[in-house]
Amino acid sequence: MRFLSMIRVDEKSGRVPSEQLMSDMGRLIEEMTRAGVRKVIFTSSLYAYGRAGRPCRRCGTPIAVARQGTDLPRSTYWCPTCQGPGAGA
Repeated sequence: MRFLSMIRVDEKSGRVPSEQLMSDMGRLIEEMTRAGVRKVIFTSSLYAYGRAGRPCRRCGTPIAVARQGTDLPRSTYWCPTCQGPGAGA
């Protein structure tokens, strides 16, 4: 979320100039490198990841989780209401 707060949107076009985006990304990477990546992880602000069964921070629906893979199992977390079929449509 911190990266998103660093992005400056052009007021006239409503877009983020690609040069500006690259510059902002570069500054964040430098900051993360200096601070140590582990210190710049924003788990407290994540809306779904690692929050299975807990209420969505946006709508209150319990967060769902699906596990896939066998050799290197991965998990996907989502809000069935905010991110389910037809969400945002």
